[in-house]
Amino acid sequence: MTYSYLNQIRTAIDLLASLPLIGPKTATKLAFWIIEAPKSKVDKLLDTIRELKDSLEPCRQCFSLTVRGRQPCDICQDRSRQRSICVVESAMDVFHIESSGTYNGYYHVLQGLISPLEGIGPGELRIEELLQRLQKGNYDEVILALPPTVDGDMTSMYIAERIRERQLELTVTRLGFGLPVGSTIDYADSLTLAKALENRKPI
Repeated sequence: MTYSYLNQIRTAIDLLASLPLIGPKTATKLAFWIIEAPKSKVDKLLDTIRELKDSLEPCRQCFSLTVRGRQPCDICQDRSRQRSICVVESAMDVFHIESSGTYNGYYHVLQGLISPLEGIGPGELRIEELLQRLQKGNYDEVILALPPTVDGDMTSMYIAERIRERQLELTVTRLGFGLPVGSTIDYADSLTLAKALENRKPI
């Protein structure tokens, strides 16, 4: 016999397991936490998720996140920041770098990496928008804060070459010692990020 409440729980587990880095066991624990937690706590969690989804949108300049209707984002509008652009893979990288307090320049989110195996070419990323920003703006440095992986290296080299082709007078660097090979920004602590930014190298 199939009981309806078991089907409800299984549906919740399947949905939770579809989230990044959440396996079936963790999804099961989360589902039962939701069931057993005080309703007020679950309601607050749900309200926060809805607010995040409803109130945020991509910045039209750097492609990180901003409050809906506030364009460009607060960081892009802050004229006190250093005249450099830190190029990252995702908005989550911006969150981690800002939280570390190790950088005070601007950002540009590519929304991915060049990956021939996955069919992702330069045209699918925000590279052309980056080049346009560099041509229009008065920037001194581009920091390629992309992961030290095959796709990250390929993307960094492609961007550096495109900048050289346009003969833009600025320094192009990559994160240096501190970020382990194959790792990503979201797994680095504040000290590691600080060292990687401090020891960045010309490319």
